This record gives sequence, structure tokens and C-alpha cells, in this order.
Amino acid sequence: MHLKKEGTVLISTIVILSLMSLLGSFMYNMIRNNVELCNLYSFDKDIFDISKSEEEILFNYMKNINREIKENVKDSIDGESNSIELFSEDFERKIDNSTLKYYKSNNKLFLITKNLNNVIRTREIIYNFENDTAILIPTYSFQDSNE
Repeated sequence: MHLKKEGTVLISTIVILSLMSLLGSFMYNMIRNNVELCNLYSFDKDIFDISKSEEEILFNYMKNINREIKENVKDSIDGESNSIELFSEDFERKIDNSTLKYYKSNNKLFLITKNLNNVIRTREIIYNFENDTAILIPTYSFQDSNE
């Protein structure tokens, strides 16, 4: 009877230790994956990597372009809007340290900004017209360069 009690204690101890080691290995895998995901978000950032100042600059350009479109509609005799007329030739607009350039030959719009670290970022912008308003959408394709 004494051996039978010790045998069940030994089996239950082995079962408890194996469950604890199984739980420990699951926790290790979760922690390792969590650290890898944390590093992915903190070091690589996201693919757009757009700063708040860049968003504000793009919004200001969008307001200026829409203001010009509205003025063209008011000045037109027909009363019809021709928002594409604005993009009929190359143009370059500057606000502070940023520049918005349009190349008609490539049909591409670029936003060029200067960061606090004197890094010049050139980002491609997609433009779209809806209800006589221009919408400027930043893309994830950009290039950073040092002057």
C-alpha cells in the first residue's frame, strides 16, 4: 500500500512538471514572437512613414489647388468647371521649405519636403478629382536624400 501511494505521487509529479514545461515553452514562443513584432513596428515603421508636418503641408497644397479650381469656375463664362485645366502644363508651387512639382510628360505629382535633420524627402502623390475638388493622396514610394 505504501508503494502504491508513492507511485501515484511520482506519476502526478511527472504530469505536473510536463504540463509546466509545456506551458513554459508556449509562453517562450509567445514572448519571442511578441518581441519580433515589437521590433518590426518600432524600427521599420510602416511603409508610408509620413510625418504630421508632411500631412499638413499636403493638406495646404490641396486647399490652394481647390481654391484655384473654384476661382476658375467663377471666372469661366460657361459656369462649367474644368479642373483638369490646372494640370494641363508643368507647374511648381512653393510653401515655406516644401515644393509641389507636376510633370505633364510623366503625369506625376511630387511633394518635396525638408525634415528637421536636413533630409530631403521626395514623395510621389496621386491626384484625383471628385465633384470639382482635387484630392491629393500620398503614396508609399518616396526617396530620402541628403541635399
